[in-house]
Parts: sequence; structure tokens; C-alpha cells
Amino acid sequence: LEALFRPGGDRADIQLGGGSASLPDQPVLRLGGRLDSLELDPWLALAEQRNATATALPPLQADLQLGRLAIGRMDIDDIRVRLQQQADGWDGDASAPTFAGRFRVPAKGSNAPITLNLSRLEMTLNPEEQTTGRLDSGQPQDWPALDLQIAQLKVNGHDFGKLTLKARHQDGSLRLQPLTLDGPLASFDGLAQWHGSGTTADSDLTGKLHSPRLGDMLAGLGYSRQFDGAPTDVDLHLSWPGSLGAMSPTVLRGQIQLAIGQGQLLEVDPGVARVFGLLNFSALQRRLRLDFSDLFSKGMAFDKISGTFRLIDGNAYTSDLAIKSPSGDILITGRTGLEARDLYQEVTVTPRFDATLPVAGALAGGPLTGLAVLVAQQVMKDKVDKFNRIRYEVTGSWDNPKVERMGGGGGLSRILEPVTGLFDKTTGDAGGNEATHKH
Repeated sequence: LEALFRPGGDRADIQLGGGSASLPDQPVLRLGGRLDSLELDPWLALAEQRNATATALPPLQADLQLGRLAIGRMDIDDIRVRLQQQADGWDGDASAPTFAGRFRVPAKGSNAPITLNLSRLEMTLNPEEQTTGRLDSGQPQDWPALDLQIAQLKVNGHDFGKLTLKARHQDGSLRLQPLTLDGPLASFDGLAQWHGSGTTADSDLTGKLHSPRLGDMLAGLGYSRQFDGAPTDVDLHLSWPGSLGAMSPTVLRGQIQLAIGQGQLLEVDPGVARVFGLLNFSALQRRLRLDFSDLFSKGMAFDKISGTFRLIDGNAYTSDLAIKSPSGDILITGRTGLEARDLYQEVTVTPRFDATLPVAGALAGGPLTGLAVLVAQQVMKDKVDKFNRIRYEVTGSWDNPKVERMGGGGGLSRILEPVTGLFDKTTGDAGGNEATHKH
């Protein structure tokens, strides 16, 4: 450390880490240089004690390079901070490998919000790490009002665009509105609130999410790329016990409404798709299609996926998860265990005859036979669908689900049973594992 002080105390320069001090030209307490590590919380506590008794010091001006800065539970490496004390608060800027931007912190006692304007912020998310209880301490009134704007938010190296957030106190709650995201992978417009404190705390989130390419968005969030194409809209109405930081799939309550446009469910580890029962449907599809062309393709093409999920006590329930595809329709009902990571669902599959029987008819009896079958199907579509329906029960863990044929399916289920039984033994279950299925 090297320091120079003017005898009157109105000017001083303190340099850390080997720098040379020089007296400022104006009344200011200047702090500069480099520290390998700084724990900020004890200094903030000391400043609070000192402010209650000490005489006024000249305004502080700082320019510090820190190998590590610890603030609360955050550790930031290789950060440069420059700040200037004003009569009504602090102005400054900070930069590190993961972020850069300006900030303003109002003087104590002011009702003005803290302002953060970041030009960039890079985050790393791991889907396997659940964020529970990170902000459970305290109550909403303990947290300051905040205006946050991030011009470019990157998650796992993927560009998620511009994030805007305003946090305000209202009737004892902390309210986040607007809470918006506008980027190439996703857009979101919503509202979040935190009510109460301690064991009575409760938080909720409502909003609309849109992604032009669901697979790209999932990859950006750290999941495998489970979809190709698939423009998606999601309506969220969720709540959970605890603070905003205590959000976790295992404690969520509420409803999620899902609408996915044309795309392809890729033949990979479904990952997050299993949360809503979206198994590897190619395995089911292979048992049902009469032309078997999908044996030579990757994944399952679909026209749309839609459904509603109710979240209660660590489980997601649905009665209307519907998948429309060129080769047939799939309806899923039942429960997915978000905490136990298990499944108890009924899958009803209705293959489309117009994608299969005309081909079989053309092979067996010529084009006229195939055309006759197609016309007959269109005339008697409802009856054909009932005849064509096959039901499965899906149980077990996410990692090793069991798929078993159920009774009560359409007539085709019984007619094709000897045939599909052969394929059941060779194509595996819905999770991609080799298995022999019960009938």
C-alpha cells in the first residue's frame, strides 16, 4: 500500500498492490490499484457503523482491479470496478469476463431504485442443478427496488437477446413487472411476485413464452436438442412456497398450457421432454405403421403438439396432451412425477389409414384398390378411427419406462397383435431399450 494525505483531510490517494500514490487536484478520497481478493460484506457492515458516528469524509472515487470479489453468495473473478460518490448516491461501471455495464445506487433513505444497465451478461445453466432456497432468507421489504436492463443475455453461449426487469414494492410484496425477454431463441412477457416471509412466503409467476425453434431454445438452456423446428407458445400460471429464488419443479403448483407447431421429435435422449411424458414415440410409431418407412429416418415428424398440465405436489397431470402427425394421432393422459421422476400414463395411438392402407392396397391389388380404401376411410372416418385405435400403458422411471399393450383398444389392435408382437421384440420400448412387451 502507498498513500498520500493532505493535512486538512480533504484530499487523499490510496494505491493498493504496488502502485504509486499522487495527491488529487480536488477534494476527493481516491482509491485505486489491485487486490487479489476482496470480501465486500464486512466492509459494508463497517461503513454502516462508521456512518453513524464519524464526521463527513470527502467523496470517494475508486478504480479497482480485483482477482476475486465476494458479494453475499456471489463470487466474481477478474473484475474491474470504477465508481464515483455523488450527493444523491453512487455512479459507476464494472466489467468482467462474463458481464459489463453501468450502475447507479441511490443514497440510503432514497426511494429511487438501483439501476443496472448491462451491455452483456453471460450465464451458465445446468438443468441437473435445481435452484431451491437461494433467496429464502429475509422478506420482500429487505430487497431494494431495481431497474435492470441487459442488452445481450447469453446462456450457455447462446444469444437470448434483451432482458428487462423492474422490481417494486407493493402492499408488502415484491413485484417484478415488466419482466420481459426479447431474443432470437425466445420471447417472454410476464409478471412475478413474492409475498410474505419465512414459512409463510409464497411466490407466483404468470406470463407467455414464445420460441420460434423449441429445440434451439432447449439447447441454449442446457438440455439436449430434442426438437427440430417446432415453433412453440406456452402460457404459464405458476406458484410455489418460498421466495422467488426457491422456484423448483418439485414444488410448483398451477397450470401450463402448451402449443407446439410443426416439427420433429428427435430420436435422442428426451431429457426435459420426459417431464411432460414425451417419450421416444418413434418406438411406438414403428409398431404401428404398415409401410415402416420411419425405420430409416431419425425421429418422429409431427404437425402439432398441444396440451394442458396441472402441477400439484411434485406431479404434472394431463388429460389432453395430443400429438398430431402425418402417420397418426397420439393422446396422452396421466401423471408424471417431477420429484419421484416416474410415469403413470395411458397412451392412445390412432394410426392414419390414408398414410398406410393405400400403399398396402396398391401393392396388393393395384392403384384402384388403394384409392377405394382411401375413399372408404374418408367416408367412415370416425368408425375407422375407433377400429384403428391402440392403447398403451407407460409406467416406471424416466430413465427406464415400461410400455405395455392395454386391452380395450380398437379392432385393429387385435388383428395386428401377432404382427406387432414380432416388432415389439426387436424395436425396444419407448425409451429405446430392448424389451419384450406384454399384450
